[in-house]
Amino acid sequence: MSMELEKVLEHIQTIAAKHSLIYQLETEDEDRKGAQLVLLLVPPDNKSNYQIYKATNDVTQLSQYIEEEVLITITQHGNKWKAQWKWLIGKQTDSSPISLVLPEIEKVLTPTDWLNAHRQLVGESERKIAVVKYHNRRWKHEYIGKKTNYAKTSVSNIVSEMSAKYPAHVR
Repeated sequence: MSMELEKVLEHIQTIAAKHSLIYQLETEDEDRKGAQLVLLLVPPDNKSNYQIYKATNDVTQLSQYIEEEVLITITQHGNKWKAQWKWLIGKQTDSSPISLVLPEIEKVLTPTDWLNAHRQLVGESERKIAVVKYHNRRWKHEYIGKKTNYAKTSVSNIVSEMSAKYPAHVR
């Protein structure tokens, strides 16, 4: 089962925000099998000017504040997502800021092996890992509670906590 387009875009938007990049969704396919988005690198000292010219839709002025702009086309192939990257402003180099987030975004596009995702939760208690393991296998919380000796509400709280902490490893 693949991740829905909304989730993929949400993860990419989170990654962009974490790295101080501007995320802009350009288009979404009607069949929900693809989208185009743009990531922009605008230096912090230029962000207010960028926002002013964006509000007035002055494209010629906007471009002077953008260091890097990348068009990303995402398409679904079976249960996998693929991305094509096209640099519109700036160049793709190993050290360019948007290139540095590329592996993080590619990881989001790779389907998760839910049967083994709990093994990535290094440093967590064995009981919490067990809760995530059963949750990822779509067990009901009352059965997870019986198996791990947690109350049903505790299971729900652990799932919420772990999914916030490890979104790529908890369904």
